[in-house]
Amino acid sequence: MGQTSTEPMVVLAHALVRDGKTVAVLAGSLNLKTRDLASVLAESDAELGDSLLVVVTDANGRILAHPDTALIGNTLAAEPRLRNAVARWRDSGKPLEPLGLHLGDAEALAAVAAVPGADWIVWQWRPRSDVLAPLLAGRSDAMRASALLCLATGLGLVLMLAWHLHSLTRLRQRALHLFDGSSASCKA
Repeated sequence: MGQTSTEPMVVLAHALVRDGKTVAVLAGSLNLKTRDLASVLAESDAELGDSLLVVVTDANGRILAHPDTALIGNTLAAEPRLRNAVARWRDSGKPLEPLGLHLGDAEALAAVAAVPGADWIVWQWRPRSDVLAPLLAGRSDAMRASALLCLATGLGLVLMLAWHLHSLTRLRQRALHLFDGSSASCKA
């Protein structure tokens, strides 16, 4: 006797073909709310923190995997962070591009890529400020390093100039006393 469930599920099936005829079908199902499909599909990276959002949907935009399991089964419109990206995706004709599309805006980076053969779409969203933070920190470090280099170079130039000017000052003093019969012209 079969069982029915009201929980969202993914059914996977693969036909076994021999001599051009289907001899069997392997099938399995995955309950989307009890199994964390997002953890299987998206690698966890501690440096990315909580700011990276990875969502998997079907071709119609129904959420199959989301960090918040309460959103599974809803349409992607239920995810506010992806609202602008979804609007751009719909405006461009809902392309299923396996190489990926950038659908971000001024506040966030959003990318979408289709999974060939499965009619699944993987969405990634991350705030632009989180992406740019390492670049801004690097720029600050580079500015500090260049300021220190300029200061050291300037100090070196001042010392070199003082050394050369000291020699010129001594030469000037000798030239001033050259014809006055002073004994200072003989010293040095």
